[in-house]
Amino acid sequence: MGEHLGETKGYERYGAQASTLRAIGFEKYVEGFQASNAYGTPNEILEKLEQRYKIVGEFDMATCFRFGGIPYDQSIESLKLFAEKVMPEVKSWG
Repeated sequence: MGEHLGETKGYERYGAQASTLRAIGFEKYVEGFQASNAYGTPNEILEKLEQRYKIVGEFDMATCFRFGGIPYDQSIESLKLFAEKVMPEVKSWG
């Protein structure tokens, strides 16, 4: 959210984005980021994805199961749970 990128050649667009972030504030940025991502239990994820589907129709999904230092075994279990509980329902939509 610093101002240095706006003055760095080739990074001006990042500077403009940082300016927007400063204007809305970090808390609002985090709220928006969380609102745009589907996370939680399989049912919570399906609810969020269904809301998105109703608005935009079919969409490509990019998922991430390991972040923030989550151990590999937990990320693998999350991936398996997603594949078992979420994907069959999402596939039935389109």
